[in-house]
Order: sequence, then structure tokens, then C-alpha cells
Amino acid sequence: MLRFDFSGSSSSTSALSSLVSSRAYKGWLLDQFGVLHDGEFPHEHAKDLVRVLAEEQGCDLVILTNSARLAPHTFARLEKMGFRRDWFRGVATSGDVAQRVLALPPGASDEALLPADHPLWSDLDVGELGDGPGGKRRRRCLHLLWKEHDKTNGIDLEALEIDVTADPAEADFVLVHWFDTVAQEDGSLRRVGGEEITELLRQCAGRGLPMLVANPDIVAHKGDKLLPMPGSLAVEYSELGCPAERIHLLGKPSPIVYNLAKEKFFGHLDKSEIIAVGDSLEHDIQGACTWEIDSAFITTGIHCDALQGCDIPEDAWCDAEELERLCKEHNADPTICSEIFGL
Repeated sequence: MLRFDFSGSSSSTSALSSLVSSRAYKGWLLDQFGVLHDGEFPHEHAKDLVRVLAEEQGCDLVILTNSARLAPHTFARLEKMGFRRDWFRGVATSGDVAQRVLALPPGASDEALLPADHPLWSDLDVGELGDGPGGKRRRRCLHLLWKEHDKTNGIDLEALEIDVTADPAEADFVLVHWFDTVAQEDGSLRRVGGEEITELLRQCAGRGLPMLVANPDIVAHKGDKLLPMPGSLAVEYSELGCPAERIHLLGKPSPIVYNLAKEKFFGHLDKSEIIAVGDSLEHDIQGACTWEIDSAFITTGIHCDALQGCDIPEDAWCDAEELERLCKEHNADPTICSEIFGL
């Protein structure tokens, strides 16, 4: 494994250029935001590199994203930005993971995603007797989502035989797709503010309800702004007293989404042939380390302000000391670092 030298690099993209030239990796797991685009506009340098990897080197490129929406939505977004669909082998989203996990009947497990004894499976097993399949009642969840949620790009809980409740006392678990709307029993959606969300979470945490987070990101870029993401609710839920083992992140850095990508797209590759690229040390790079693959950290994403402040030396492309500190803070050990995903 290559190891990044925090003392400095000869240029902002030299390590990535050398890595691409080496043709050491046949599979690339690419984050979206901060790597391919900024949430509004594509990075043209990334588009050029994706083309090189796909067309000239014949690599298998897979989008691995903490999007709560399903894979077709990601493809549609990228195509609008000029990324050709045939450049990619596929997309694996945390929303896809949520769909697959919740499609399982209570008491079942999916060992391709997580071991059979993982607490996620027991947390989704409703043990009470009822008139549902197998003598069990339908599960009920408190669903936090976005106002424009649709069942095509999001999730159709009715089709999965899961009921919705807005009452924490009636819920079996909390499902987080977004954080400003609560699904109602009659199928309507109600916008809520931060204080009401906190109170709902407080009641759920008081009952020890498990939480499933379909987008574990805490912040994400949209243009030149950093916006809060649903993963921030997982942090708040933990602070309200829910045990860590009952908070289930269905995307990066959890191995669950990497296992999904491996099963669907990289079954023919060894992990040593795969590299992950992302701009979040906490999610992309820590996740790659946990899954034991190499990684490329893009420094101009969500950590840009910390790494490229006005007080760095004129001949430096990032604050090396701050980079090393952040990597240690997030238990992230990138194989290489690059200012952009480009040559």
C-alpha cells in the first residue's frame, strides 16, 4: 500500500497522477459530492479523469454515495452534468441499502451485507405476535424524510409492509432519510422544525428505539456552501442517550454499503485491486480503511476551509499539519491525498 507523506507533495495532484499512471487499480469507488461535482455543477477535471479511467484504461467505475435516494436518481443527476452512463459500471447508494434491508422479513438477515449476528437484524425483528405473516404484526417506524419525498426515488414503505407512525410511543424504529418532515399515518407529510425533531428524538431515545440512517453524511457541498445532512441526526440521537450499537448507518463509513457494491459490481475483483475516492475523512476514507482498501482523499471538499486557509505557505497546496491532525481525529489513513480528482 502506498502511504501518504504528510510533509508535502511536489504538486497538488502528483500523487494521484502517479497512481493513475501505475494502473494499479481495476475498480474505483467514487464519491459524488466534492469529487465529481459540487452539488450544482460538475468538476470538468473529474469528468476528464473518469473518461480516461473508463475508456482508456478499461477500469470498472462505481459511484458509492451516501444518498438516501435510489441508484437511478444518481445516474440521472450525473447525466445532466455531462457524465456518460456507460462510463460507470453502476451505482450503490445508502438508499439502496435501506431498501434492501427493509425488504427483508422480520427475523431475517442478509449475510452478503452484514454478519447474521449483527445487531441490525435483531433490531428489525419485531417479536410481538400479531396477524401478519408468520404470526407477527407489521413493523412500525417513525419516518423522517424530505417534503418532496417520492416513492420512485425514495422508499415505498407500504410496498415493504411497514407502517408509519408519527408517535414515538408506537414506533419500533426510527428511519432517517432527511430531517425536516415527518411522515403521518394517513400518508401525508408534515414539515417540522429543529426543536420538534429534537423532542421526537428525545422520546425515541428514551424508549431505546433503534435508528436507521439512510444518509449518514453530516454535511455536504452545494455550490460554495456546506449544508447539514441527515447524519447530523445520528449524532444528536447518540447525544440524547441512544447506545451506539442501536444507531445503524446504512452508508459510508459502514461496511454495509461497500459489501453491497462488491456483491453487485466487484465480485470479480480482489480488494487489493479496488480504491475508494472521497472528500470526507469521516465517511469515505475511514470507511475505506475499515473495509481494508486503498483510498484517495480529495482535500478541496468538505474539509477545504480547514486545509486551504489563507495562512498556509504560498508554495503549499494544503495545510499539512492540519491534514495530519484531521486524519488522526477521524481515524482515517488515506493512501494518497490530492487537491482535486483530476490530472
